[in-house]
Amino acid sequence: MAATKNDFSAENWQGIVALPVEVSMVISLASPAMGDMFKESMALANKLTDIAKDPNVTGLLAEIGAAYQEKETLKKSQPYLDKSSVEAAKAKLLETVRAKVAILDETAGADARPVKEWLYRVAVATAEAAKEGDFLGIGGVRVNDAEKVALAELAAILQVAE
Repeated sequence: MAATKNDFSAENWQGIVALPVEVSMVISLASPAMGDMFKESMALANKLTDIAKDPNVTGLLAEIGAAYQEKETLKKSQPYLDKSSVEAAKAKLLETVRAKVAILDETAGADARPVKEWLYRVAVATAEAAKEGDFLGIGGVRVNDAEKVALAELAAILQVAE
């Protein structure tokens, strides 16, 4: 039988639902730039909209998409960030993602795979959302070295191929 949100405690399910936001924020914090954060947030919003509206999405992924149909979900999914250091905030987010992915794996087993693959696609979309190191759109790269490192860290946690 396929895993559903009912297989998780309410607290653990809320943690799973928060994963897309946290994964996206890991990328944003890897190379923070105020102008890029809007584009990166829009990439996350687009990925959430896509799964909510795709009739072919099923299982836990469909339930995550359905959760984001409620206005309060995004607010509830915003992690508390240590504002003393970007590195400390990113490290804490990675630790949180690692713990939640472990819960996802333990509870959902093989049904966790599509969610983890989608979470990685969220991270890639966030990384590719804005050019890094450009000046008024000139120069720069789509994904910089810091974001590549963050993507590799997330791929390892999510156990997906880069």
